[in-house]
Amino acid sequence: MTKPFIFFLAAMALVWTPVLSAPTQQASNTVSPLIQRTKDTSVAIPVSAGRMFIPLPSFGSGKPAKRPVVWSQTLDIDQLRPGRKNVVWSRIRFSSNKTSLRMPASKPSKAGWGENLAGDVVKITSLLDNSVQFHNAETLKQWSYNSAFFNGAKIKIELLADPSIKSGKPSLVIENFRVNGEEGSQPDDLPIPPRQRSLCNRGDLRQPSSDPRLGRVWPVACTGWTINDTNGCLLTAGHCFDGHDAGEQVLQFNVPASTIFWRKDNQTDLDIPVANVRHPHADSQFAIDVESVQHKLIALGGVNFVDDEDWAYFGTHRNPNTGLTAREYTKGQVFTLAQVDKTTGKLPVGLIKKGDMARVTGFGYVRFAAPERFNLTYTQQTHVGPIHELIDDYHMSHRVDSEPGNSGSPIILESTGVAVGVHTNGGCQTHFRGSSNWGATMAMRGLQQALASPKGVCGPAKKA
Repeated sequence: MTKPFIFFLAAMALVWTPVLSAPTQQASNTVSPLIQRTKDTSVAIPVSAGRMFIPLPSFGSGKPAKRPVVWSQTLDIDQLRPGRKNVVWSRIRFSSNKTSLRMPASKPSKAGWGENLAGDVVKITSLLDNSVQFHNAETLKQWSYNSAFFNGAKIKIELLADPSIKSGKPSLVIENFRVNGEEGSQPDDLPIPPRQRSLCNRGDLRQPSSDPRLGRVWPVACTGWTINDTNGCLLTAGHCFDGHDAGEQVLQFNVPASTIFWRKDNQTDLDIPVANVRHPHADSQFAIDVESVQHKLIALGGVNFVDDEDWAYFGTHRNPNTGLTAREYTKGQVFTLAQVDKTTGKLPVGLIKKGDMARVTGFGYVRFAAPERFNLTYTQQTHVGPIHELIDDYHMSHRVDSEPGNSGSPIILESTGVAVGVHTNGGCQTHFRGSSNWGATMAMRGLQQALASPKGVCGPAKKA
């Protein structure tokens, strides 16, 4: 280890949900479950870029072999904010009321993707790793006028005109250039005693994994996973959408390792390691369909704990580069959900037992680690531990290591591979075996109602 460093033992962004007793079974956990949240440290830099009513060349009667680039501009953070350090990723936001891309009067019978999308096409390229994303008017609206997340501080934007459209002039106006914060990607810090954690073991026992069925929901920093419903949609925790704009969130598969840089700590004057996420190619990123999102976060606590719910059911739009749905991207690999008894509305008796081994896989933060492992921050990791208590028919606790970013992860029975619940809360203490993390079972009443009445791309006749 070549540089001195410290890790602040700050508690994660957490919300108290006191548990006095369970309606059906007394829990031995003396620590209140803590909702795991992540702080958005990114910065939106206003820019004056783009052009209104872009002039077009005369295409004549013959159609060009390739769509011409009629406008281009490169945004470079070194020019926009000289002296800003450690820019790892960036994202472009276009003006929703000033951007106007032309579309043909009638949609082609065979809609293309990528550069062959119908109408004028925006091409966005990271000059660091050549990740490219294409948008037309339709897909840009699906993405809430945002680009995918790109690695690097220099982005090239080009407008490719559709020569088949003879009238009108396109406009492309950029509103801001969002980049990561200099303090890195990290959980929120609240004044909660350092013993309040979600690691159950003295060392973080999570291991890197690559289950294709799971994706990172960013920038809220949660875990989403594909399920065996009709149209290839996903589950996560309700608090991942509660208070967050679903249109700003992106589901990312094939997430790469985070990058590490060092910065001076103002209090100690020591160099400390800081992790900042990196992003997969735009082919692996999917915009969330806002109309599909159903979620609930009820945290009553006390004697009403049985009524607490924390779940979200959502779908994504097709990737504008490839035309693939999230399920097609994962080659149809999904989690099988534990089936609820239609008569009782509960999971079958004996399906989950105290002591059963369960796996939690997700995109959690890395807190206790040497710098060489710190790059696993918000990448996919997995751990297996025992079911600690069956709190009631709708809630369980477990001793599986997790961190912020694991919110929404599936709780998987190791013996069968069936997803029996959703990981929602921290609470483990490394020095107390009676402590545990928390989750909700698939029997949550609101979740079952949502699964029976899907919306948006998850619903009938609206497959993404």
